[in-house]
Amino acid sequence: FIQFFSGIQDWAGKIDFDYIPSPNHYIRFGISHIYHTFNTGATQFNEVLADTTSIDTIIGTPNVYAQESSAYFEDDWMVTKKLKINYGVHFSNFYVNKTDYPSIQPRFSSRYLLNENISLKASFAMMQQNIHLLTNSGIGLPTDLWVPATNKIKPQKSWIAALGYAQTFKVKNESCELSIEGYYKKMNHIIDYLGGASFLGTNTDWQNKVEAGEGWSYGAEIMLQKKTGKFSGWIGYTLSWTNRKFPTINNGKIFPYKYDRRHDAEIVMSY
Repeated sequence: FIQFFSGIQDWAGKIDFDYIPSPNHYIRFGISHIYHTFNTGATQFNEVLADTTSIDTIIGTPNVYAQESSAYFEDDWMVTKKLKINYGVHFSNFYVNKTDYPSIQPRFSSRYLLNENISLKASFAMMQQNIHLLTNSGIGLPTDLWVPATNKIKPQKSWIAALGYAQTFKVKNESCELSIEGYYKKMNHIIDYLGGASFLGTNTDWQNKVEAGEGWSYGAEIMLQKKTGKFSGWIGYTLSWTNRKFPTINNGKIFPYKYDRRHDAEIVMSY
């Protein structure tokens, strides 16, 4: 028989603090540290011959060890009765193969009440992800592998911005809410298998089977929700695009990725 396996083992420690200097501020901050051990793929072959001789061997790429340190700060600030904002920043450093990947990731979100029933929302965030999801998209096993950033493969970086509108109203004294939100996300240093490559073939390091590219995700969602009463539920519709671009995949042209959900409608009812 043949078995393929991979995995991640983590040892982690963290501490978080809450601080409320006044009724208008709710401050959170903390630090954490994680020691990662990545098994990025190994194949076990076991064969029993006619003379009952058993051959059992495991081959694959060596483990990757990494350390991730981070600290964060955020504040929920009630600026006025109408305006509330949350702002903060996340610091991190990913150390792997004698290489450091530091990052500063600001986050901001806000809500403004036009009146007691209508609100506007806006948000912006920058992110760095040090672990990649590598998907085998060819014919065969639909295997997903989690692999780390290395001295050859950079961490993924992205930013996302969103705008939203929400309104509450009553229908026969029952509370309802209408919300509309649009977003745009840009991603860099995302990875995918080169054409014809997959997680099989352990004579080649996985780092030599992938290439880095960029991606975009954007769209809008509208939802009508009834929250109270014996009969409740919601109707939602999402129009969105998710695209990728790699130097050698699809001749370097932009193409829809597997997370592309051009039209997504749902109806949920509860009585």
